[in-house]
Amino acid sequence: MTDTTTSTLDIIEELANTEPLDKLITFGGAIKALGNGKVGGYLVKFTGADKPDLERDFFTKDTDFDLEDGDRATVYYHHGLDETLGNRKIGSGNMKKNDIGIWIQAQLSLRDEYERAVYEMAKAQKVGWSSGSLPWLVAREPVDGAQWVKTWPIGKDASITPLPAAGPELTSVLTLKAYKQMAENFPSLKALLPKDGQETISEDATAAEGGASDEDKSLDTLEKEMAEDK
Repeated sequence: MTDTTTSTLDIIEELANTEPLDKLITFGGAIKALGNGKVGGYLVKFTGADKPDLERDFFTKDTDFDLEDGDRATVYYHHGLDETLGNRKIGSGNMKKNDIGIWIQAQLSLRDEYERAVYEMAKAQKVGWSSGSLPWLVAREPVDGAQWVKTWPIGKDASITPLPAAGPELTSVLTLKAYKQMAENFPSLKALLPKDGQETISEDATAAEGGASDEDKSLDTLEKEMAEDK
């Protein structure tokens, strides 16, 4: 009995001293501002074994995202790493899968200057989408020298990141720790706020640069246009 008890306590102590498995993240597509705090884009874009990311991972429409069309996602900024916003929920949205990837349309809360600053960056196309998943639920299978991501439960962390979308071939699936190290040189959200007397980006200016504003377009039109985006 004593040996069994000691053994169990040793196992518990060993587990307590073990560094927990780190969350995994992957970069998605560009973010489009749709007006009044609404944003859209692809959390994940599908490729193939011939176009994997930098770590040779790739997602397809057959990846199991544990997702039903219309499922809700919680939106964060910078995977909760920003010193000001932290892990505050800044919005929520609905996801669906199509032939291009996992599309999300979300409503940001815009409750204060920091949350409004995130939306300003979306209008200026200075941010991208990124999704997080739990590592013990992620599975891969080798395919033609690459790694097909077989399972990637999605929706608990749909993050707007201060890293503009670069496309799967220029990014990779990362641990949160690796992402944090990569993002050390990113300015904090507070540092990005306009100084006194400095103007923010206006809706009119954004629309003027790109022609018709995105909020005037249908979601179907935006999804098709963004299929060609990085």
